Amino acid sequence: MNEPANNTAWVDRFGDVWVRLDDVTPYFDCNWWPLTDGPGWEEWARTGVGSPRTWATVQDYMPFTEADPTRTAQALDRVRQEAHR
Repeated sequence: MNEPANNTAWVDRFGDVWVRLDDVTPYFDCNWWPLTDGPGWEEWARTGVGSPRTWATVQDYMPFTEADPTRTAQALDRVRQEAHR
């Protein structure tokens, strides 16, 4: 799978959402953000948004399915809020 486009969200094999958001990269080194509220995260880590990662790292969680438009919009909003704190 090639790296998906900016402003997209994908659900990994564990049911967790990953969001690509390029417009916050001036502040961070990577552009893939995990939402940590899914089943693949331990209870102590479920704070909402994890640290950004590279596409090479995110590929370890394949296969992905594209998130629906509503879930994508919600994920992008959450990451933007977290990244601009």
